[in-house]
Amino acid sequence: KKGDKGRDEKKEEVEFELPYNVKVRGPSEHFSRHLHRISAIPNDMTQIICHWTDIPVGKQIPSIEHRKLPTITTDDHVNFTPPTTEGAVDVRALIVSRYPEAKHIVKAFDLVACKNLTDPEKPVIQAYGGTSTSETDMETTLSKCLKEQCGLTVAPTEWVKFVEFQYRGKKPVVFFTPRSELELVLKPASVVVKPAEDQDEILEHIEKGPPRNVQFQPTTVPLMNLIDHKISGIPQETALMALVADCLNEYLRREMASKSLGYIMEYLERKKVADADAAERREVKNELKRVKTTTQEARKKVRMEEDVKNKEDWEKMVYGYTLDEKKEMVKAREAAVKESRRMEDAQLESKFKADCEAVDTGDGTIEFIQETNQEVFDTFQYLDKRSGRDFGSNQISKTKLCGILLSLPDAKSIASVMAPLNEASQHSSISYRTISTIRKKVQKEVKPDEEEEEKMVEEEAAADGEEEEEEEPQKKDAEMDEV
Repeated sequence: KKGDKGRDEKKEEVEFELPYNVKVRGPSEHFSRHLHRISAIPNDMTQIICHWTDIPVGKQIPSIEHRKLPTITTDDHVNFTPPTTEGAVDVRALIVSRYPEAKHIVKAFDLVACKNLTDPEKPVIQAYGGTSTSETDMETTLSKCLKEQCGLTVAPTEWVKFVEFQYRGKKPVVFFTPRSELELVLKPASVVVKPAEDQDEILEHIEKGPPRNVQFQPTTVPLMNLIDHKISGIPQETALMALVADCLNEYLRREMASKSLGYIMEYLERKKVADADAAERREVKNELKRVKTTTQEARKKVRMEEDVKNKEDWEKMVYGYTLDEKKEMVKAREAAVKESRRMEDAQLESKFKADCEAVDTGDGTIEFIQETNQEVFDTFQYLDKRSGRDFGSNQISKTKLCGILLSLPDAKSIASVMAPLNEASQHSSISYRTISTIRKKVQKEVKPDEEEEEKMVEEEAAADGEEEEEEEPQKKDAEMDEV
């Protein structure tokens, strides 16, 4: 908007996130957390039960945080068994893999899925799973489906209920995630194609094995694509994966927010120690500067007295010389005095700089290095990315950070963090590169000077030459003895 003087007044956008600890949500409440999907709320959805909220904050599921990429085999297949659709509840598997070399943390997470090719003209991306006859054997049914659909073996006791979608007049859909890390070796599920009556095809079928028609092809879907994609106009199974990706993203944001609180407190402690150390070194440098200034003033006073005395002596020395000779002698004398005093001032300044550098580096034996904690950087980078929006920069606004921290279940200590953070930086945003950078004091490796090395080489060469000179007469004496 325009201000009083016609200037554009900047309006800061304050972003708040709804509390993470709400377990049972209606469709409108869930989709209000993901506004880019608000126009695609399913009419028959009644509620969403976020079982992941029962997991204590900070107690991450290892299978979600592990950094192993899935291995998709092409030589080995499993015999395709069509999943049953008759039962009380649909069960699906939420399997997460992570790409450790991704440039952005959101791009690092992938969801393991399969490409349903039962209708080759309309392939569908969906999660592995099937239909359970009752709610008591959901984990057993899901383990059986994964074994039949991709050859992955997971014990029924390894499943953790993650989220549940309930509908009006339809079976609920429950997503489970593994409790621990898995060796993700996935196989395509295919059916054997019967050979034709041709004799050559029958022989090829016997030698090379039966040809197969793939029905379920293992694949991975980036989490970023799912949380940013709109769910209107896509198959229901793919839309389900997008909805569970929203829940996974919220779970990860809760864990990242919990971590960020501790990281900010560590940063403030480091900054407090660093500021105290800098203040101490600054005081020492100020004292050195005061000594330098005192020395300069005393030297200036002495020089003024010397000038008065030298003037009297000079007048006696140049008595009897011509005017031109006096001018030349004065010019030469002033140049000599000026050069002498310049050298004295340069020595004082050089000593002052060396003393100041010694305060920081400890006589050249100490140096400072900066290291970036990538885990801390990734945490704030993940929080800076919002669903359906562009990637953030290396700066996160304090209002956004405050809104994220307020969404944690325990938000009592946020005031004690944000107040010192505002004192530490007067800007409206803070660089998470600054928070993740650690400045360390290390012992510097002392290397010999090049001149000393050359001198040592020359001394060694001279010593070798003397030995050779001593050996030559001995060799001649030995030759004469032989003659």
